[in-house]
Amino acid sequence: MISVAQAERLIRRALKPAPTITVPLADAVGEVLREPLRADRPMPPFDRVMMDGIALSFARGKAAAGSFASREFKLPASRRCAGAVRSAASK
Repeated sequence: MISVAQAERLIRRALKPAPTITVPLADAVGEVLREPLRADRPMPPFDRVMMDGIALSFARGKAAAGSFASREFKLPASRRCAGAVRSAASK
């Protein structure tokens, strides 16, 4: 039996790069890029959230409770707050 490193060397020696082709974007479905694709500007070109999640101000939500159907601001049990992280703007 050969080592993983030896097997990888054998595979790399046997592989030949696929030829480079140029196709219209609409015809590129299913193709594989031969090199990394880099954007020439940030996309989207505006500030955006960098993490999944949601942020609420409990005080503002409670103050706005009168505008909701319920007069009391409560989160359902499945949405209880597990922790808090303050944003840089609120420090």
